[in-house]
Amino acid sequence: MKFDFFSSAKNTFMNSSIRKKLILVNCFIILIVASSIGLTSYALYRETITNRLTMLNLRDIKQVATSIDYIQHEIEDLSSFIASDATVNRTISYTKEQLDNNPADQNYVEYMINNLLVAKNYVTFISVYADNGFSYYASSDKSSNIPEFDDIKSTKIYRYAYTMKGAPLWVYVPKENTDFIINNKGDKISMFRTLLKLNDYSTKAFMMISINTAVVNNLFENILSIKDSTIIFLDQYNNPFLNLTNIANDINVYDIKANLPDSFYNLNEGTEIYTYKGEKHLLTFTSLRCGWKIINVVPMRSFAINLSYVPVIVIVIFIFALVLGFYFTTYTASFLTKPIKDLVDSMDRVKKGNFKEKVKFKYNDEIGKLGKGYNEMISYINNLLNKVYALEIEERIAELKALQAQINPHFLYNTLDTIYWKAVGGDNKGVEDMIHALSKVFRLALNVGKEYFYIYQEKEFIGYYILLQEKRYKNKLNYSIYFTPDILSFKIPKLILQPFVENAIIHGTETNDKKTTINVSGRLLNGRIYFEIEDNGAGIPQDKLETLLNPDTEKLTPSKGGYGIKNVINRLSIYYNNDYSLKIDSELGKGTKVSISVPTSPQLDIERK
Repeated sequence: MKFDFFSSAKNTFMNSSIRKKLILVNCFIILIVASSIGLTSYALYRETITNRLTMLNLRDIKQVATSIDYIQHEIEDLSSFIASDATVNRTISYTKEQLDNNPADQNYVEYMINNLLVAKNYVTFISVYADNGFSYYASSDKSSNIPEFDDIKSTKIYRYAYTMKGAPLWVYVPKENTDFIINNKGDKISMFRTLLKLNDYSTKAFMMISINTAVVNNLFENILSIKDSTIIFLDQYNNPFLNLTNIANDINVYDIKANLPDSFYNLNEGTEIYTYKGEKHLLTFTSLRCGWKIINVVPMRSFAINLSYVPVIVIVIFIFALVLGFYFTTYTASFLTKPIKDLVDSMDRVKKGNFKEKVKFKYNDEIGKLGKGYNEMISYINNLLNKVYALEIEERIAELKALQAQINPHFLYNTLDTIYWKAVGGDNKGVEDMIHALSKVFRLALNVGKEYFYIYQEKEFIGYYILLQEKRYKNKLNYSIYFTPDILSFKIPKLILQPFVENAIIHGTETNDKKTTINVSGRLLNGRIYFEIEDNGAGIPQDKLETLLNPDTEKLTPSKGGYGIKNVINRLSIYYNNDYSLKIDSELGKGTKVSISVPTSPQLDIERK
């Protein structure tokens, strides 16, 4: 209903006088300037504040990510220090007997682990397990007792770390997980890695270094100060494993993750405002060096927007609106006078001889009525000038297409008949070759609906056609095809040589027991293209030859033969406007020579549509 009212109002306005249009347009511009001030200023300021909030939020979360990366990097360096220590490497490489005989080395390893735990106050647990039975742990959060190494080896984490050949693996280990700490006192973020023997890099031990999540929680204090803020950690497979929130009610981290925008999965860091549970949320995310992601989701209502600067923005927007109003006035004036300009431009083109001009007018105002009369006048003049010419061209095009369509059924019948008898005789290879050649012939003959061949295509077509006939007549047919390279890129009407080649086969191979030779050639001479088709067949009687060369005779029909040659003559006449020559020299018992001469390009552009 609203759309109908708008369309009706628009038509009423555009069909009114130009004077009324200008008055209404100016009033409308003033209304736009006045009403746009408040809306635009609010939207602009809101966007500015939002952009600032997103930048600040991204800055905060990147700072936290940098701190976590630093801690993880230090822990990885700590593990590398332990793994590369000569005494540690010697201790984990001992046999069980050697280990029992070297208690000093064991004491050294234990002393090192204890001191490193004290030196790094954020590290809460370190454990080492070796194949030779050595194991030790140190804890600062009252977590205690570690399982046997054989139990450790059965865990997925160990198997995955083993494949990493000493590279660090970061995993979240909740308090409930007792695979590595029997009496675990807190949720932990742990780094696992295997320890390799330095001389042959074989796996000898397994290490775990952990920090309590409380260390990480403290880093998010600033971000979690925003109401209803939620922090979620995702692993390298985008699965949530840890979350922090100040929302009183329980949250569903899997639901939050499932409703994240698609752009989140394609970027390493960024911000985006998206709709979740019917309200706008600000999503901020960044990536850690270990492949994890940290995301922060906060409802937009949680941010307090200060509007104290709105008056200043209103003044700026008001000035902008005035400039915009001037622009719209100029634009609408150009819009209203454009039909008149189009009409004048069209008249100039008509004066230069273009009588196919037509100017589009959408509305029925004064200019629309003038344009309608102008279009009718130009159309009438154009029809008078082109009616007879257009009818004649269309008639010739229709005749040409009808003539060419009559070639294909005759050729198809002969070819399929040959393939049929090959199949009956059990010549599978012959059938295969002929079907392949036939498919090539049809692809070329169809030529995507175009009426012209490049000469190299005509050459290719003739080659496949004679190949089909050679398969049919076995050893009774020899042939050669040679076109000089300088004519291959010229265009000619398609299928103008095939009927003569077919005629040579019919009056040679089919009527004589001797071997038939067919030579097809083409060359460029004095700016014209010459083709010759020569055979050593039975020849053509003089009376029949005269009938073939007369395309207007009614004696030629598809059933009586010679119809394809008549077709070619008619097509050449239409395409080249009689600027061609066709000569047939034949002697009974000795053979026939066909000579065709055409210009380098047809005169009728049948493919112009």
